[in-house]
Amino acid sequence: MVSRRGFFRMLGLTGLLPFLPESSTKPPPRSVDLLETSVAGFQYHQGMRRDVFRRLRVNQPLLLVREPENPYDELAIAIRTEDGHKLGYLPSSRNEVPAALADQSVALRACITGINPHAPPWDRVYVKVWQEVCVVRMPIQSGAAVKKTNNWVRRAMQEREA
Repeated sequence: MVSRRGFFRMLGLTGLLPFLPESSTKPPPRSVDLLETSVAGFQYHQGMRRDVFRRLRVNQPLLLVREPENPYDELAIAIRTEDGHKLGYLPSSRNEVPAALADQSVALRACITGINPHAPPWDRVYVKVWQEVCVVRMPIQSGAAVKKTNNWVRRAMQEREA
């Protein structure tokens, strides 16, 4: 099958190519920030181990693992490094929206935004959680096109009622 660009290229109308939309490109994903928070329970998990803590870096990607069977919080979301070390959890006071999204199989992303080795253990590591979404831009219709569409819908509704 010949693409639109290929068709115009065959016709020799390559001067029009810069004005044609590219059909094969997807818009880049946009990130929607959900929250930035400290890691709850950091002092009770593997992040406190020296070998793990020394490898933590700002902007390091993290994994979020939903734990619906957690006996302390049914909305629990564990925070893990990419090599599997459990750092702690999203605080229960801030995990309602991310848990609802995760339960709907929405991919959430997370990374470390701050590390302070001298802070109290519950305040040593900060993380950001976000969701990536693709924005699809629809062409804006002119006033005449909208009016024509509205008239078509109105006639279809009248025919359906008759």
